[in-house]
Amino acid sequence: MRILIKRCYFVLLLLFALFLPFSAHAYTLDADESAIRVPMQEWIELKSNNKQLQIKLTELEMNLNMLQAPSTELVELLKKAGSELEESKQKLDSSKASLESAELSQKLMAESLQELSKRIQEEREQQARTEKRLKRQRNSWIALAFVTLIYKISS
Repeated sequence: MRILIKRCYFVLLLLFALFLPFSAHAYTLDADESAIRVPMQEWIELKSNNKQLQIKLTELEMNLNMLQAPSTELVELLKKAGSELEESKQKLDSSKASLESAELSQKLMAESLQELSKRIQEEREQQARTEKRLKRQRNSWIALAFVTLIYKISS
């Protein structure tokens, strides 16, 4: 008996759920089914929502356009910066080659200067030896002349 009552309630509930949409007056179709009837308050709300969404869509489109313009400018600026970077890289490579050449020249000049300094030192030493030799020769001649003079005077 209880099961039968429960089944009756279930069948009634199911029938109620099936006929509920037909009993509600939310909207109805015309005979030709080309128009929908909506209560005036809902129509006003839908119209208002539609206008707000239209305004929001327009704002979003404007924002998108505004964002696309700077991104185009940024792309152009990035391309320009890239070309300037490439040009700077070439100049840097050129200056690096010049610097290496200057370093090589400086090294060769330093070696030449060192060799020249060495030769100058050798020449000074040779000149000092020559002066000593000449001084000894002069002193020897003076001594010889003095000895000869004394010998001549004493004879």
